[in-house]
Amino acid sequence: MKKLLTLLTLLIVINFSSAQNNYNTNEELTIDFDLNSEIELSGSGTINNLLATVFLVPLTDDLQNVISLLETSTPTAEIEFDENIKYIWTEESENYEFGYSSVIKTQNKLYKVPEVSFPYENIPEELNEYLQPQEITDLNSDIIQKTSEIIENEDQAYLAVHKIADWIYTNIDYDLNTVTETVAKKSSWVIENRQGVCDEITSLFISMTRSIGIPARFVSGMAYTNVYNNFGNHGWAEVYYPGYGWVPYDVTFDQFGWIDPSHISLQKTLDAGESSITYRWESNGNVDLDSKEINTIAEIISEGDKIDPIFEVSLKAIENTVAPGSYVPIRARIENPFNGYISNQI
Repeated sequence: MKKLLTLLTLLIVINFSSAQNNYNTNEELTIDFDLNSEIELSGSGTINNLLATVFLVPLTDDLQNVISLLETSTPTAEIEFDENIKYIWTEESENYEFGYSSVIKTQNKLYKVPEVSFPYENIPEELNEYLQPQEITDLNSDIIQKTSEIIENEDQAYLAVHKIADWIYTNIDYDLNTVTETVAKKSSWVIENRQGVCDEITSLFISMTRSIGIPARFVSGMAYTNVYNNFGNHGWAEVYYPGYGWVPYDVTFDQFGWIDPSHISLQKTLDAGESSITYRWESNGNVDLDSKEINTIAEIISEGDKIDPIFEVSLKAIENTVAPGSYVPIRARIENPFNGYISNQI
């Protein structure tokens, strides 16, 4: 049965004037993605073996399909690939290089979330860890109190989460300064200072969502940004709805309950502060390891077809005669063709 819902229930972001290409209307994107880094050794002594474990690895899920992935290393390493990639060297060298090249196809998925009563009655045991405070996504009385004020007496989980996302997007300033750019700040710091970058904004969203008993997790990856007209490192969240599953939220990009297909997911964790790469080695003597920055490059190699309009929209002027310089009020009628909550842009 089709539902005719109000704008508030549809959770639609009205954005008629955007001229920038956010790939929001593409069905899919095919993206070349490369990651590489290196290690330098110094000091006296010899290395018996060296292990580098890379946790930033694209995996196939409901939003992306890994078409190909080729690992590289110099000197040649023994490579083990599961959810992570392990590079194991037994050959001694002053410099070790490693990484991979991949091709990923991302999907523009419309999430149709059914009505889920809130608070949740039963949560699967394996999801309990996604309710607990962590080092970065911490909890304090300010976060708990503000979240309670935001959701008020809402009894639908989807609407409660949307209210949290909208409050953060409206009230937390995106501020790329030296304090938040180099080290991820805790959610308690963000609620006090009302600023941060994508990691801080997402961490506060996760902390608030967890504070009301809704599981959420942190996603590390890449996304296209119109700030630089290029791909950059990015973080967003996923929220769990019983009977449906995990749904993405990019509060920084104002994408609540969906994300555009320029997002490349590389790691899903409990906290923003978890490691991207770890190292372990055995040596004879005093050997120091100097790990270099992680270099990432993403490039779109093909764009999918444009998506047909999802909603039926009709506009009607409320007043037909107005004076020069006046505003003309209009009534928008938007029909949701699905029996569930949906969030998208028009």
